[in-house]
Amino acid sequence: MQAWRLIPYRLDAGKNQMHLDRCLLSHLSKNSEPAGFLRFYSWQPSALSLGLNQAKIPNHWHELIKTNGLDLVRRPTGGRAVLHQGDLCYALITRAPFEQRSLNYEYFCRFLIKGLGSLGISVDFGERQQSYMHQPNCFAIATGADLVISSGEKIGLKLVGSAQVYDRGIVLQHGSILVQPERQIWQDFFGEDYLVTGLAEILKYPSHQLTELIQTLILYLSQAACLQFEMELTEIALSMAELGQMGLDLREN
Repeated sequence: MQAWRLIPYRLDAGKNQMHLDRCLLSHLSKNSEPAGFLRFYSWQPSALSLGLNQAKIPNHWHELIKTNGLDLVRRPTGGRAVLHQGDLCYALITRAPFEQRSLNYEYFCRFLIKGLGSLGISVDFGERQQSYMHQPNCFAIATGADLVISSGEKIGLKLVGSAQVYDRGIVLQHGSILVQPERQIWQDFFGEDYLVTGLAEILKYPSHQLTELIQTLILYLSQAACLQFEMELTEIALSMAELGQMGLDLREN
């Protein structure tokens, strides 16, 4: 059974989160251990992340970024803009099991489907032939790399968006799981008729229990990952030496 490493949950600025994902990808592209990394994180402050090759965003977004005190960050992965407000992000880094990227998406997203299922949330893949290349917003369209709610009152709404990048056979897949998005901010960016929901609303979690919901979600997703990928997951924090090698200071504030 493969040994994976779980990096503890981290609340940090987007530039640090993306740099850490890049560093973990680089590490596994040059080393055979561990077999994979899994981590969960949130963004502080909230941010708008752009896909690696996304050249433009709507002009009014720049003013909204400033007004709402958001960071603007570029991801190492493809795809379109993601608003990281009220979400939980995941990142997994391991050797790609398939040459075809669509198969890798399907394989890796299965742990999300299982974990969310443990919370009572049914999700399934978006439309595999969909493309969002003409959309600035990742959550505007659900492709085969994304997960949409498949039952209940919120059926059809996108709940998880994911993206990938590869380095010498190693894949970094990371994504955003909507937990408690503020509807007004999302509609300011994407239009008054834009429909958005999160786990807290679906499960009727009060705001003061949001931390508990995130902890439960991380637990269920971690357990689902162990089953899906047939691996042992050990939580090990980044050491000071590792932080130094990465050029990061991710110590607790």
